[in-house]
Amino acid sequence: MAKEWAPSWLGQHLTGSSDWRLRLKGLELALTLEGRTHRVNVEDEATYRVHTGTFWTDITFHTGRGEEVKADGLPNSQGAALAHAVNLALADKRLREDMAFLESERQPLERWLALMASEEERCAQQRRWFTHEEQAAVIAARPTVDAQGMRARLKKPGVQMRLGPTAKEIERSMASWEGDHRQAWAALNTAH
Repeated sequence: MAKEWAPSWLGQHLTGSSDWRLRLKGLELALTLEGRTHRVNVEDEATYRVHTGTFWTDITFHTGRGEEVKADGLPNSQGAALAHAVNLALADKRLREDMAFLESERQPLERWLALMASEEERCAQQRRWFTHEEQAAVIAARPTVDAQGMRARLKKPGVQMRLGPTAKEIERSMASWEGDHRQAWAALNTAH
């Protein structure tokens, strides 16, 4: 759903701003000013600025050609609504980035845990030792993941809500990935 803002009559006259319209649809901000429409993506935060003044909020677009396009005269109460709408769009972007990061880190971690489990299961089924060479191969295949970055993202409420019970699964997988498996392997070997 698109949201739209425009200067108030009083704001337009007191700030000397021309008539303009600002529209937020999805991730696109479109400013129509003096018959021209300028577009920016809200995710590219360097391309625009929303500045709250004493009474009026102004919006500045930094176009790709090095010029600035400025609109003024938006009452601060509407400016706050604009800032809130932009922040909601950015929060969704950040949540998507966090989810993509977790998935990219989780995949190699899960593949390695599956490899380790299959090697352990194979030794148990064949009723034989899990040799030092096999252990070394599993340890050598252990991927490097950003555990600190994963934990930081898992603590975010939006990420927790989006993941649901999967968040706990990821935490368990990380704990298993970080664990010292040599004691479990020694116990496996003692059983055979």
